[in-house]
Amino acid sequence: ENEGESGKEEVEIELGVKTWKRVVVISDTHRKHEQVVLPKSADILVHCGDFSKHGTMQQVIDFNDWLGTIEQIPIKIVISGNHELQLYRICNDLPKIKSLFSNAIYIQDEELSLYD
Repeated sequence: ENEGESGKEEVEIELGVKTWKRVVVISDTHRKHEQVVLPKSADILVHCGDFSKHGTMQQVIDFNDWLGTIEQIPIKIVISGNHELQLYRICNDLPKIKSLFSNAIYIQDEELSLYD
């Protein structure tokens, strides 16, 4: 563990035999994701929910567009939170919801293996 530029703790996780990956984990940005100070480089960004206020389609589109601007972190993973419940009322189809996140991997009630 070490202190990052933003003063928050950064944790490196070992994946595989001798491969270290830098993982940035954020949540509860509530439409203020553009204000988040991200490191200059990392391997994986995980947003653990509540990226929106009400889960409207426009809020999802805006968030996905922002994810597309993060070139210094090649892998982005999104998990929805309770503020995204409206998204499920609009579109109760998991493949369709996943397709809304063209700039990230969306996971829900599943595991994800990135490095085999």
